[in-house]
Amino acid sequence: MEETDVNQLVFYALQELADFEQWELERELNLLHVDLDVLRRPFLSLSGGEKTKVLLSLLFLEEQNFPLIDDDQSFRYGRKKDCCRIFEAKKARIYRGKS
Repeated sequence: MEETDVNQLVFYALQELADFEQWELERELNLLHVDLDVLRRPFLSLSGGEKTKVLLSLLFLEEQNFPLIDDDQSFRYGRKKDCCRIFEAKKARIYRGKS
């Protein structure tokens, strides 16, 4: 995998890492309750939590795989709830035959 320029806007930095449609990324960010304005900011300007959620959203774009994430600190910051919420939403879409 190529190294991404972290000074780029988030949207362009993520495009270098994966192939996706903008609406797909926005859907995942919405599920994580991330303001979509984050896509127009430089990656380096994001807080640690924002970086985590943006990168998680990229992982959750995969249709065939679902990443299992173990973060022993996640309960402190609410990320565990966010991950569970996304998992449930993805599972519901898969069972309904939608992506």
